[in-house]
Amino acid sequence: MKENIVIIHGMWAKGELLSNIKCFFEEKGYNCIAIDLPGRGSELEVKSDVSEYGFLDFVDHAAKIISSLDSKPVVMGHSMGGLITHKLAEMGLVKKAVLITPATQRGVLNFSYGAAMGFLPVALKPFFWKRALEPTKKGFDYICSEVPDEVRDKIFFNLVPESGRAFFEISMWGFDFKKSTDIQNSKIDCPVFQIAGKKDKIISYKVLEKQAELISAHVEDFKFKVYEDHGHGIIWEKGWDSMCEDIHEWIVN
Repeated sequence: MKENIVIIHGMWAKGELLSNIKCFFEEKGYNCIAIDLPGRGSELEVKSDVSEYGFLDFVDHAAKIISSLDSKPVVMGHSMGGLITHKLAEMGLVKKAVLITPATQRGVLNFSYGAAMGFLPVALKPFFWKRALEPTKKGFDYICSEVPDEVRDKIFFNLVPESGRAFFEISMWGFDFKKSTDIQNSKIDCPVFQIAGKKDKIISYKVLEKQAELISAHVEDFKFKVYEDHGHGIIWEKGWDSMCEDIHEWIVN
């Protein structure tokens, strides 16, 4: 029986944009599922708009897919998908969790010039938390500044609108009275590998160092690695396969 791996994409993305990672682990012999979160890709509902979903709706969707599998999977997520993976680990649904340049849990401040430059074009839209937010080329180029131009252009063409509600809950957690992104690391009972990029302009490795302290205080089997020459879009940058080799080595050991 093949071991299951579930991969979760970030904001404005969909499962097919993780095809390189999916193929990498399939070639290693895993049953690999790159899911589509609600409101996009194969999960697009004709009568539903992505703006109707919040962060916890995305978590519940991923949890249902995981529950349908024959065994607990290794779960890895990028950016928002990393935060979803973090939450799923808290829920006890994960065999091993890989957080790739993840959005941070409630309580970890991520206010910086880089985050502002990447997200202000979105956040300045009136009542953005009620809308489906279209990706902006300027914002995406900044977020994925280390991704080769030809790859970045191809990815941008395949991006989809994102939930303003989920964006609000993740980026402005201090105003989210539901505390959607609150995570109790003491409940995590699986190994966790958190990955940061030294050149990440959106979620600084220094911010992820602070989150690493919170996780490692409760998770004995915790690994944190900062990749010197990579940014937020590490999953598409040159050398992404070296990162995957590191993940695979961690999984099997």
